[in-house]
Amino acid sequence: MTLAPLPFDPPVPVPLPTPPLDFPPLFRSALTHPSAAAESRPPLPDNQRLEYLGDAVLGILSAEALYHLHPDWPEGALTKARSHLINETALAAVARAIALPPHILLGRGETAQGGRDKNAILADALEALFAALWLETGPDATRAVFRSWFASAIDSIPGGTREDNPKGLLQERCQAAGAPPPSYTVLSCEGPSHAPVWRVAVHLGDRLLAEAEGPGKHAAETAAARLALLSLP
Repeated sequence: MTLAPLPFDPPVPVPLPTPPLDFPPLFRSALTHPSAAAESRPPLPDNQRLEYLGDAVLGILSAEALYHLHPDWPEGALTKARSHLINETALAAVARAIALPPHILLGRGETAQGGRDKNAILADALEALFAALWLETGPDATRAVFRSWFASAIDSIPGGTREDNPKGLLQERCQAAGAPPPSYTVLSCEGPSHAPVWRVAVHLGDRLLAEAEGPGKHAAETAAARLALLSLP
């Protein structure tokens, strides 16, 4: 069996080869389903052990991201958001978004049964891939890849309660007053790639309501909205 190159370009140095070379062994294992390993001669190591580690890696990365992005959320809201972010369906969606399915090695039977479209197989492969990234590149590089691949999913996470959503509350206040919706502008993004600091301004028309910083664009917008709510009558 040969492996095609993955179609992604991680934002940090990751030891993935360029065509026509094969993947390093750990990445090959991460993308090898047990059905393919069982049919290979000589046998290939499958991704089950890496899946075990990757589950923990994604757990800590998602928990860390949510902890910093939402400093006012209680434990229950953070736990619910983490489940929303890394459940099987969510992981499969990320795998599809980075075009991972064609690069997963499956046995003939699993391939015939449409295995590359099964959420469980895609989620397992993504978990295993994050384990390989963690072992080969370390926490900082893996964290950067996580923030890139999961950015849209993180931004779409609903708040744990109505009070957890300052942006939504600010928009409601503006609508109730007959004003246009608030607008957010990125002023700067500084610092290293694994720990950026975003600064955002929120305006109501031409009026500056507030400026705030955060470890991500969403966090900075949320902090700015919270300050803006305090400034409104």
